[in-house]
Amino acid sequence: MRTALLRCPYSLNPKVNLYKIPVSRDEVMYENLNFIRFLAQTQRLDYNWLDYYNGNKQLASYVVTEIPKIPVFTTYNEPINNYACIYKMFNQGPIEGTRNNTILVLASHLMRMGIPSDLAKQLMLIWNNNSLKEQMVIERVEQVYKKKYKYGCKNKLMRQNCSTRCIHYQKHKLYDEAPSIDDIINLAKQRDFIKELKEGIDLGRTVGAPDFIVTRGEILTLIGVTKAGKSTLMKNFILGVDFKDNNNFIEKNRRRTLYYTAEQSADYFILVCAQILEGCTRGYAFEHKNELLDKWYHVLSNIMPIDIMPDMKELREQINTYNPELIVLDTLDHFCDNPYNEHLGIKQTMIELQKITAETGVIVYIVSQPRRLDSIENDIKLFSGKGSGSIENQSRKVLGLSAPNENGIRKFLFLANSYGSLPNHTYNIVMQDNMRFKLVGEE
Repeated sequence: MRTALLRCPYSLNPKVNLYKIPVSRDEVMYENLNFIRFLAQTQRLDYNWLDYYNGNKQLASYVVTEIPKIPVFTTYNEPINNYACIYKMFNQGPIEGTRNNTILVLASHLMRMGIPSDLAKQLMLIWNNNSLKEQMVIERVEQVYKKKYKYGCKNKLMRQNCSTRCIHYQKHKLYDEAPSIDDIINLAKQRDFIKELKEGIDLGRTVGAPDFIVTRGEILTLIGVTKAGKSTLMKNFILGVDFKDNNNFIEKNRRRTLYYTAEQSADYFILVCAQILEGCTRGYAFEHKNELLDKWYHVLSNIMPIDIMPDMKELREQINTYNPELIVLDTLDHFCDNPYNEHLGIKQTMIELQKITAETGVIVYIVSQPRRLDSIENDIKLFSGKGSGSIENQSRKVLGLSAPNENGIRKFLFLANSYGSLPNHTYNIVMQDNMRFKLVGEE
């Protein structure tokens, strides 16, 4: 590491036994070196400074006191969980005592991501913000690219900035030993639980039920009989339809969504969503599809329907690619990949989904069929889901939907809420011609 010494005014240079003194412009221009040396034999504390030598903040307006913000034109979520440690180190900027090592780690990440060295240098200079000398930053980046430095998750800096929600957290043993209780308490102090609750999806509000909010990292399962309208109900959820005030939307409930469906093609799915948003009949939606798709593009563009069910590996990859806030699996039967033992397949799937939500913080909505007996009797309970208890065990919240009666009325039930109170009403809802659900009563 290079060092530089800034000598203070009036201080002594012991090598030549001379002081750092003030001199006038005329003395510099017209006197010789020996005369200046003669003056420097004392501190020259009696030197009469002229007024124009003393600054009066004439250049204060040019001093950069903060990094200029880049304008933002649309709202989006940052990829904070792709490489949580790298994201955090880039965001927090240079910290004295770790700057050199941080440059090496960040430059190594850029190199491994295929970023050209010239761009890496520019990015690191922006990050540095004149904290270290420009030459030093460039030399560190060149050092990384020349010697091919690589750092893993056990690197001290990366461990200090790690997050359990990082998508790479599960791939390795992060700790050589278990974290202490002090570490866990500090983690809890840093986490803003109130903010997470406020930013959650308030599904209870759709029917006026209190305290039924889905937060990051939770699984919600909707259990409903065949042809009850489960898929349409899910579309109403993700579009923010208000069942009580059917002419309005709860825009706060909308999220960037990956919707896996094996029952509808992706293009038809999007058209149905446009129909729900417009509040029109199917015939009108078909006739004016281009107009509706353009009109509601700002909402539809946050929903990615995929009409092929992935396996677990593909699901993880697509979470990494699309960085969704919400995933919908419609239905669970189509997603399970164990054709020989349905219950075991559902159990394995639910456990794996729970791991994914814990690692990434993504919310998962699951559509599930009930057991055959409950389906025949049209009696949906908490334990109606398939899979020998796996659904209710792994789901933090469970909803139920019965088949419609002769008047088209369905019973909408809140069956489980692990982290809040459970609404004790049964809500009667109907599906209208515009595909929106409407609340018509409570029991």
